[in-house]
Amino acid sequence: MIDEATHIRTPKQYRIGAAIFFFISGFGYSTWASRIPTIKQQLHLNEAQLGTVLFALPIGLMLTMPVTNRLLMYYSSRAVMLFGCLFLSVDLVLIGFTTTLWQLAAVLFFFGMARNLMTLSINTQGVAVQALYKKSIMATFHGIWSMAGFAGAAVGLVMVYFNIAPKWQFIWVAIVLDVLTIYFINNTFPQKPVARVRTVFSLPDKYGRKLFMVCLTGLIIYLMLHFHVPVAYIYGFLVAIVLAVIFYFVFALFDPHLFKFSLICFCCMACENTMYDWSALYFEKEVHAEKATATAAFVIYMIAMTTGRFFGDKLVTRAGIKTVLKYCGLFIFSGLLMAVALPYKITAAAGFILVGFGVSCIVPMVFSLAGKSKNMSSSSALASISTIGYLGFVLVPPFVGFVAQTASLRWSFGIIALFGAMIVYLVSKIDEKDDNVELDKLNEQLDE
Repeated sequence: MIDEATHIRTPKQYRIGAAIFFFISGFGYSTWASRIPTIKQQLHLNEAQLGTVLFALPIGLMLTMPVTNRLLMYYSSRAVMLFGCLFLSVDLVLIGFTTTLWQLAAVLFFFGMARNLMTLSINTQGVAVQALYKKSIMATFHGIWSMAGFAGAAVGLVMVYFNIAPKWQFIWVAIVLDVLTIYFINNTFPQKPVARVRTVFSLPDKYGRKLFMVCLTGLIIYLMLHFHVPVAYIYGFLVAIVLAVIFYFVFALFDPHLFKFSLICFCCMACENTMYDWSALYFEKEVHAEKATATAAFVIYMIAMTTGRFFGDKLVTRAGIKTVLKYCGLFIFSGLLMAVALPYKITAAAGFILVGFGVSCIVPMVFSLAGKSKNMSSSSALASISTIGYLGFVLVPPFVGFVAQTASLRWSFGIIALFGAMIVYLVSKIDEKDDNVELDKLNEQLDE
């Protein structure tokens, strides 16, 4: 099924192959997400139960980070991506046949694992194909992921309109995705696994313990406030185990050269998921807009983010990664500040557009830079950065709710705006040499 060496493709064919798998990843995830309300209704879940069961997905995703990294050290990213795609399809079908909360939680845990296999392998592929081009193409890959998300959501809306059960939609989507996977797998880059070339680095014990305890304490306080006792103790215990495992592998994978990239990803993903979870509600509560307008504001943000990803490569090619990252941070900061300072429909919508443009290119550009690390393989670098980045994606939005409950959403968004300023500061610390694209190593692999 996987032809590793018999046919060498052109860079354009490798680019198309990688783009197809970014599309598969985005379409598969949005297919599930578009039917969450229907599944909630079928399983008779309340909001608290749904929130609890949805937490299983990011746990599965993050716990699989080190596992995927190890797999990419021994197997090609193409092989891991193939397995991840087939795993995702099977798990998508299983979601449609769940009948209890615990079944759904278990399946979503494995769905998160499949997503992680896909996320790291397709981004490793993207970094490999990027190295074949002198111009930037990484942001376009992520733009295709966003477009696939729109397409999957649109199909979901059609299924809801015709009252088609999720299980039948998931079966047909899984079949289509599997056909695309098998047909295009040999058009992906035949990247050889790269063994670790450095000794394991760990943070100083004292610093590591403090960092762990701060995160753990914050999570337990959040869960106690949100779920009350005695459920909080159960969740606190589970989160403690999850964090212990995550931080163990973060420290094992950690590279000091990549730490600033990890923090940039953390800040960006925190802003991105805050917009996913709270942008529509911000329009309702603070802008005092009707629900249709609030939904439109979120759509505007998504369109801006997707558009930014498709135009980001041209900007990077002309201005350089560092310049684009700096302005992305400024857009996030100024956009959120505009929405906070001027909570009116036009100004808040304009602010959301700026935020959409801001978050559009940061993660793909940081992945592109991290893939050129001389101390780690591209897969290890992406695993290290993704782990810390997804902490921002998962942990920050709930704290936005805490601040909103205590003060207001305007205060919450004002605090999140500081992440944009932090991105600008961190980007200023990136060495200019990080903008250079190193082609030699991957071109030698292609010649072989």
